[in-house]
Amino acid sequence: MRASITKKRVLITAGSTWTKIDDVRVMTNIFTGNTGIKMAKHFAEMGAETTLLYNPRINYARRVINLSARPYTTFDGLKKAMEEEISSGRYDIVIHSAAVSDYGHNVKQLVEVKDSGLNLAPGMRLFKEVDNIPGKIKSDLPELTVTMERTEKIVDFVKKWDPDVFLVKFKLEVDRTYEELIDIAEKSRVASGADLIVANDLHGSQNGIPPAIILGSDEMKIVDKRKLLASRVFNVIDWELKRREENECATCRNGRNRRI
Repeated sequence: MRASITKKRVLITAGSTWTKIDDVRVMTNIFTGNTGIKMAKHFAEMGAETTLLYNPRINYARRVINLSARPYTTFDGLKKAMEEEISSGRYDIVIHSAAVSDYGHNVKQLVEVKDSGLNLAPGMRLFKEVDNIPGKIKSDLPELTVTMERTEKIVDFVKKWDPDVFLVKFKLEVDRTYEELIDIAEKSRVASGADLIVANDLHGSQNGIPPAIILGSDEMKIVDKRKLLASRVFNVIDWELKRREENECATCRNGRNRRI
């Protein structure tokens, strides 16, 4: 039987967002984007019309049929790209695997005030804090403060931008038990209105936790090998879409029977 995802339009995010400190420095995380890249390549090769939002520091699967790509670097850039793409109503499925910054920043540089008009005691100097430094921060500053501020959860906007899209969310935890990971993932799935969530633990292999667990509203699939993740996610989505189509057909038939 032909996969339900074939010819569906899929948006996949991959890579990590950068938190800009100045024009040459950023803060980011350890994740490479390989999961999202493999996911995009697999879906495209299986016939889905796939769009990849990616950080340009990673190599995506160029020249793959059915795969187009759009770069981003920062949190704001990713959010803007996702809103534009999803709000267009073009997509049937969104797979949000990008490692998004949980905290933004507010960089404050101490700058000496030369002409304050104050009568300072001999040897005293006056400094002020300056926000959002352009260019490159000097390397000889006595102190640099970076204040981290919590960012919005981009994934929580997806269903607001398009309530009908099938949403797959990713959830990473660290040093959780199997039971804790399942509980946290399910709560996270519900909070975002996601149809599926892919959960994993950074040190899971050391604690007997499988490489990934796929959770839906009434199903759970274990992925025992990470290299199989893309195909397993594809298969679970495909099965879920077929089940929904069958339910819709049954509802239509029942409606016609009642009118007869």
